[in-house]
Amino acid sequence: MFIKDSNEKSILKSVFALVAFILLVSYANAEYVMIDDFSEGNVTKTSQGNQSEWSNNGLNVLGGVRDGSVGCESSEADGRSTANISNGLFAVTTNHKAAPSIYLSYDGLAGWGNHLDDDPFNDSLSPSQDLTAGGADAFSIEFVHADEGDSGVAFFNDVLLTVKMEGQSSLYQYNANTEANSWMDTNYNLISESNPMAFEVEFAKLGNGTSTDIDMAKVEAVGLHICSENYDLEYTLNSFSTVPEPATLALLGSGLIMLRRKRR
Repeated sequence: MFIKDSNEKSILKSVFALVAFILLVSYANAEYVMIDDFSEGNVTKTSQGNQSEWSNNGLNVLGGVRDGSVGCESSEADGRSTANISNGLFAVTTNHKAAPSIYLSYDGLAGWGNHLDDDPFNDSLSPSQDLTAGGADAFSIEFVHADEGDSGVAFFNDVLLTVKMEGQSSLYQYNANTEANSWMDTNYNLISESNPMAFEVEFAKLGNGTSTDIDMAKVEAVGLHICSENYDLEYTLNSFSTVPEPATLALLGSGLIMLRRKRR
C-alpha cells in the first residue's frame, strides 16, 4: 500500500510539473502584439515649446505608420525637449529647462486628428486589429532608462492611453498617471538597459473601468501620451506592446495549485 501511494504521488508530481512547464512555455512563446519596438524609422525632433510632429511610413509597427510629436508641457524661455528614435530605443530628453511631452499614434495613416489629447486619430486600421492575441489583457510600456529629475515634482502629469474600437463612435481613454508615478517611485533606480522594466495598464481600465462595450479584439487605432511638469525628467523606452497582465499568470498558478490539492 505504501508503494502504491508513493508511486501515485510520484506520478502526480511529474504530471503537475509537466503541465506547469507546458503552460509557462506557452505563455513565453505566445505572440503578443508588438505595437512598436522602435527598431525602425529613426527620428530626432526638438521642440522649444509647441508640439513638433513627425510621421514614419512603411514601418514594422501597428498599422505600418508611426505618428509622433514632442513638445514642452512647460518651459523657460530657452527650454527644449527632444525625442530621439534610433537603435531600438525611444529617448526623451531635455536641457533641464523644460518639461517634456510626447505623443505616439498608430492608426495606419500619416498625420493627426483634430486634437492631440481628445481626437488624435485621422484614420482607422483596416482590418481592425486583435490586441488580445496570445491572451494579452494589458498594455506594456517598457523602460530602459529613467532619470528621477526633481524629486519634489511628480514624474508624470499624464500617461494617457487612447483606443479607437470598431463600431464605437467614442474613443476609450485611461490616464494611468497615478499608477505610473507610484511604479516609477519604486523602480526608477532599478531600470537600466540590462534590466528593462515594464509598466503595465490593464485593458479593462479603458473608459475608467466603467465601460461594458470594450472589445480589444477589434481595435482601429492606439495612442500613447506621456507628459510631465518635471524639468529634469528624462527616460528611454524600448517597446510599446501588449502582454498578459500579471494577475492572469497568478490565476494560472492558483489553478494548478488547487488542482493538486484536489487530487490529494
